[in-house]
Amino acid sequence: MMCKRQICSVILLVASAMAGGISGNADALSALQDTGVEGAVNAFIAREGKRSRCSEYKDARIIVLGNLDPNRSSNDGRSDVAVQYTLEDATGRSNNYTFYLAVFLNEGGKYVYKTHRQIGGKNDRDVTLKSIEGGKILVDTMGYLPNDPSCCPSQKGQTEFGLVDGKLKEFRKVSKAPASGSGGGLSPVSPESGSGCETPRTGEFQRTRTKP
Repeated sequence: MMCKRQICSVILLVASAMAGGISGNADALSALQDTGVEGAVNAFIAREGKRSRCSEYKDARIIVLGNLDPNRSSNDGRSDVAVQYTLEDATGRSNNYTFYLAVFLNEGGKYVYKTHRQIGGKNDRDVTLKSIEGGKILVDTMGYLPNDPSCCPSQKGQTEFGLVDGKLKEFRKVSKAPASGSGGGLSPVSPESGSGCETPRTGEFQRTRTKP
């Protein structure tokens, strides 16, 4: 049986920390609640879940703060939000799950949804949102080696995302292959693709494995 916490990490890019299993300080959480960003994020994820007939594993949601707008000074006192979120099959017909990353920019003190994209999932890769640094969103990854079971990818890596023409782009992929394992980076899935909650996707970095 797969670990619930492991398979349901969520990535949603937001400029402050919010409720629902987030890591962030109390001041950041309070600021988000005061500006209504939590409601905006919850509403966005609810719409995506309804559209794709999936449900969010909210306890795994991760939120980080930082400046993602290249046209704005980094010391203007405003932070954008990055959020990792996970959608799971809500039909009961499978145990598929997909990781997403979404961005909300701080525009005049109001958090506005900008974009989102799929960044991993079952049989693709596990991901953990870490921070925003230098205008980039930093993410740790765990990719699948050929004999890894679906529950347990073992290839450690790192990658980063940034905004390019209003869309999230993956810039760098570094896989840390074991000494006896196969090397090579993982290729990203197409941005803003389907949820994969009902039918397993064939992602560009999905690998064939020999165990269930």
